[in-house]
Amino acid sequence: MERPEPIRMQSTSDLEKKVEAFKQKHGVFGTLVLECFNVVDPLRCGTMPDEYFGYAERFVKALPAAQVTSNQPEALALFMEVVRRCFYPTQLAEGFVSPDAIRVIASGIQVGMRGAGLTLDTSKWPQNV
Repeated sequence: MERPEPIRMQSTSDLEKKVEAFKQKHGVFGTLVLECFNVVDPLRCGTMPDEYFGYAERFVKALPAAQVTSNQPEALALFMEVVRRCFYPTQLAEGFVSPDAIRVIASGIQVGMRGAGLTLDTSKWPQNV
């Protein structure tokens, strides 16, 4: 009988490289979003370098489209909704992520964007997004 291949875990340095590539691709905005998720640590996961990478990636992709369809593209409520949608429905339904954590992440991103002088100029986006 053949032995199954052992599961290969990514090394910490590989995970750090993945995070660095994300930060390079999305610049100050991507770095800010990832840091806000990491600082709040809503799932209480600890310190894995890529723990919130997928959540940050979903936020970075979703915010521009949400802003295009919103009449208040800078509103905290919009940021909160985009953060909420980054989590899986079961994480929300089972209480793994609190509404307060969502608010703190969204507020941190919003305040950080203003502090860094970042705006997402929706006037340059196609209207059919």
